[in-house]
Amino acid sequence: MRINISQKYQKIWQLAEPILKKCRPDDLIHCKQAAELVADFIKKYHRGDPDILVPVAIFHDIGHAVILPEHFDRVSGPNKLPDSKLVHMLTGAKIAKDLLQKIHYPSKKIKEIVEIISTHDIEDKKLFNTENKKIFNDLDTLDRFSLARFRAIMRIFKWSPEETCKYLEKSIPNLFTLEVRKMARQMLNERKKEYKV
Repeated sequence: MRINISQKYQKIWQLAEPILKKCRPDDLIHCKQAAELVADFIKKYHRGDPDILVPVAIFHDIGHAVILPEHFDRVSGPNKLPDSKLVHMLTGAKIAKDLLQKIHYPSKKIKEIVEIISTHDIEDKKLFNTENKKIFNDLDTLDRFSLARFRAIMRIFKWSPEETCKYLEKSIPNLFTLEVRKMARQMLNERKKEYKV
């Protein structure tokens, strides 16, 4: 699958892609889109470290590869178990670390990448205490507003367009960055228009 990011990060994508194909059905596309969102955001707003955030975006959900497909509903969707997100965060951090060490990525960068991946789905937003963590949280969330993810949310949760819009609306105030809040509001308005909500 072709990804629109700097050549500098193509090797990381090539390492991650075969593993992402073993994840939940939407994870490959989501990680691709998240990496492209991150790259575009950094280019446009000159905020965040691309050497941290692009690899984080590529790897952040790769830990789902260790979960049996018949257990995917236990880690996401309406039937997910409490604390089930820890599995993909911690195993994803380990996979990312191993792959980045394999290509001799700078160890200081690996440390921060691993830290962000290992906490990126934590409910306690106090842990999002660096600019890179805040930016990634927001852009990972922003992908939910895309048409493909909007449809996936409706399918997974068996929600109507109205219910999905309400869910997304509630997440906007929790975004850290003004730029992403504006983008989320615009994308939500597009979904409302498309679905006549």
